Amino acid sequence: MALTYLTSATATAAMTAIVPDSTNMKISLHTGSPGNTGANECAGTGYAKQTGQFGPCSAGVTTGPNTAVTFTSTAWSGTIGYFGVWDNAGTTWKCGGALSASLTPPASCSIVVAIAGISLSVQG
Repeated sequence: MALTYLTSATATAAMTAIVPDSTNMKISLHTGSPGNTGANECAGTGYAKQTGQFGPCSAGVTTGPNTAVTFTSTAWSGTIGYFGVWDNAGTTWKCGGALSASLTPPASCSIVVAIAGISLSVQG
């Protein structure tokens, strides 16, 4: 049986528990679906998860980062189609999803996630 209905207050509480507002979280990029573990994370010289914060959740939706986040590598490889959100240490997977559009960067460049470029939601 699937969960069909969820109150706005419950959805907000759930998302706030996953991604607390104004708390440093690590953001990652992925070349394949991260699934429920953060699999397929990008790799390359200089690539690292970046720190970002998300705003307060409302009706089960939160957006972030609150400031632009820049990923840099001198060895990008493949098509990037997904993002991930981790705890502040970057070791505990929280959630993730597909980018609105995949990108295939040149080998050496920076990728910027704009302010409020990620929207996370819990909906019922």
